Amino acid sequence: RKKKILSLLAGAVVLVVIAAAIVFAADLFAANGHRAGFSLLPMPDGKTYGLSIVDDADEGGLERVAPVYEFLDDIGVKVTKTVWMFPAAGEKCIFNEKKYTLALPANREFVLKLRAEGHEIATHGATPCNDRRETIIRALDEYRALFGSWPRMNIDHAKNAENLYFGKNRLENTLYRFLYGFYDSGLYGGEDEKSPYFWGDIARKRIKYSRDWYFTDLNTLAVNPSMPYRDREKKYAPLLHSVTDAIDAGSFNRRLNPDALLLLKRDNGFSIVYTHFGFGYFDTSKKTLNPGFSRTMRRLAADDSAWIVPASDALDRFLLFKKIRLVPSADGVTLINDNPVRVAGVTILAPSGPRGRGASLSCSSRDCGIRSLGNGVFIVPSIPPHAKIALKSNLKTVSGKPPDYYISNAERLNCLYHFLMRAVKIRV
Repeated sequence: RKKKILSLLAGAVVLVVIAAAIVFAADLFAANGHRAGFSLLPMPDGKTYGLSIVDDADEGGLERVAPVYEFLDDIGVKVTKTVWMFPAAGEKCIFNEKKYTLALPANREFVLKLRAEGHEIATHGATPCNDRRETIIRALDEYRALFGSWPRMNIDHAKNAENLYFGKNRLENTLYRFLYGFYDSGLYGGEDEKSPYFWGDIARKRIKYSRDWYFTDLNTLAVNPSMPYRDREKKYAPLLHSVTDAIDAGSFNRRLNPDALLLLKRDNGFSIVYTHFGFGYFDTSKKTLNPGFSRTMRRLAADDSAWIVPASDALDRFLLFKKIRLVPSADGVTLINDNPVRVAGVTILAPSGPRGRGASLSCSSRDCGIRSLGNGVFIVPSIPPHAKIALKSNLKTVSGKPPDYYISNAERLNCLYHFLMRAVKIRV
């Protein structure tokens, strides 16, 4: 009887989440699927879609990952690499080998070289083990001493006890938490002030971005358009974002298959792909890269319309675009920058369909430098802080609005739906 009740409750929750996801997707399509007016893209300089790759430190020995980074440098692609500062020395260690951590001098030299070449170095926790507060603080201090700043991004490792808002703690609803506990019964205390693993106050001060949801959809931004975002229910969380889960080279190739990339480009989407370069990207016996991965990355690197950057660089740009907007005006549209900093390379899209084919944009009163790249793509080279630029046009409508700073309940449920679809291995 108890199992039957739990099954009914789980079924009801899934139906509610699916319904919310459908409503959210319908609203999103209405706002972005068909552009009745001019709209902004967060990608810079006329880029119309993009990709970031985050490389997890797990099993990332130099013999496996160094050739991957050499290849990426050769084609001009920069990514985010996560690291452990210290070797395994705590409780419940998943990886005990020193060679995966910066305790190995060769690894330190390697990541310092990566950083100097433009790759982002993020943290994956202090060690591969359950880490208490004092170890985490020491690791962050060590990171700052080595790299000259706090890490912009931290990605929680596996099921470490210090993980922030992990497992069922990711969910605010008590019933959802209870039911999710059957899938992941782990105990996580990163945000619990009474836990020896508490470090939420430190995370909020020293870490800028942290992973929240993950799913199999390639267009991460379409599922989670407000990223990076704050969650009112998670007071110790840094700015949160989602990722597209591609655990190894095989799943990377499936997620980024040619048809999926065409859709990402068509929809002006952006993907933050989370993977492990230590899992199948380089064959150490044959000394060869995975052919599907190298073929895909060469194609992306050669596409002038693709924006490929480390994850925190992309999130920094998305954050700026929460305070950039287009509004209709008497002569056309006005571009407004409410940020306290100058924003370069603002990309504007003309309306979709026949209406947008004859759309024009030009400077109204002074030379703002706007130019057309064709195909309805315009670039404003720069907009000063707290400034407005009037643009003359034969159309006076705009589509979309700046992403919210806080995630809405509807968007949260949409992320939960896609997260659950990944968990039960349903492709949507």
